[in-house]
Amino acid sequence: LLVTRRAALAALALTGSLLLAVVLSAYAGQSDMGVGRTFRAVFGQGDRFDVLLVQKFRLGRIVAGLTAGAALGLAGCLTQTLARNRLATPELLGVNDGATAAVLLSVTLSATGSFGAWWAGPIGALAAVVVVTT
Repeated sequence: LLVTRRAALAALALTGSLLLAVVLSAYAGQSDMGVGRTFRAVFGQGDRFDVLLVQKFRLGRIVAGLTAGAALGLAGCLTQTLARNRLATPELLGVNDGATAAVLLSVTLSATGSFGAWWAGPIGALAAVVVVTT
């Protein structure tokens, strides 16, 4: 057996929590819609405004959140795998400090101040990763 009973139960509980968060996120918003109206709107039934609100805005927010969460989880998994360290984090590997140093250098040397300094962060983070892994 590749997965222990405890790990399977934890995965099942986390999946249930994720589904509950998705349902609550589809329901939550400024417009006071009931659960039934929200559920019908997900499948294109009911009032056109409800369908537009749920399908275009709330489901988009849900997909963006799930995608960002999955990307962050994958990035963490890759960081730990490449470093061969289960405790590896961006702070431990110096990625945050590399990004901070690059932004600070960009702002300090720039004639316009902070304008255009946003791109220095990812470049500094990448440079820190290259230095640490080589």
